[in-house]
Amino acid sequence: MNHNDVKSESWDIGTGVKGYVWHAGNERAILLLQHGWGDYAERFVHQNNQIIPELLKLGVTVYAFDMRGSGRSPSDKGRTDVEQAVKDFAAARAALKDKSPLFLLGHSIGGLVVATSLIESQDNVEGAILLSPSFEHRVNIIGRSIVKWFAKLIPKRQLPVPPQSSDKMTAKEENIKKLDQDPMLVSERLPWISASSDIKVSRDNLSRYNQIVSPLLVIHGTDDQSASHKNTTDFINRVNSKDKTFYLVKKGRHILLDDILQDQTLNTILNWLDKRLQ
Repeated sequence: MNHNDVKSESWDIGTGVKGYVWHAGNERAILLLQHGWGDYAERFVHQNNQIIPELLKLGVTVYAFDMRGSGRSPSDKGRTDVEQAVKDFAAARAALKDKSPLFLLGHSIGGLVVATSLIESQDNVEGAILLSPSFEHRVNIIGRSIVKWFAKLIPKRQLPVPPQSSDKMTAKEENIKKLDQDPMLVSERLPWISASSDIKVSRDNLSRYNQIVSPLLVIHGTDDQSASHKNTTDFINRVNSKDKTFYLVKKGRHILLDDILQDQTLNTILNWLDKRLQ
């Protein structure tokens, strides 16, 4: 299936964000996808190893929406509040409450959103996939206080650190060029509100991850400079899922579906889903 042949329909979750659905012809399941900070849902069609077309071939209908501050959704560019993203994701799940079997997939901050959603409710969820999730619970008290203070004072302003360049996202040259040339991606530095809300949600979740019992597939790269695989190890050790799989991709960077082992990552996801759809 060529990604140019894959067309989405508009999907309204009722909160004002831009939603999409890609229908599989031989639907076996549905999947709710949440992208990461600065990304957008449609990029999972023509980039991210074209995972949406591959999911459609597997018989999985994909629902997704752009976070506020990303893609075609409202709010200032890049200004994504994770707590608001969690609320939007809950609305999306509520809109899908009568559809099953349902799987969840989240990348980066989207992985944190999915994990938070599982804590809130695991009803009607057959399993969840987390790619390079952004768990920031290890930030010390001084760092938390500074970020929290600036988030209140100047929430829209950006952290005074160098922006994450595309070569830190992937080591694959052709994909670095695609990322650099994509006008829909947010290439600015992370705003204080995004950093603060990520830390807050991560800290609030830490003692509650043991409530998660849903099947999990978690994949993280050892060379990820945007989200630490050590934090993800903390997460996987705390959850009580009997069916949990954790893959560390050696030398993998942050966008694993665009990285040098992108086919291995994609096949791991598709095989994991296929086995649970037998």
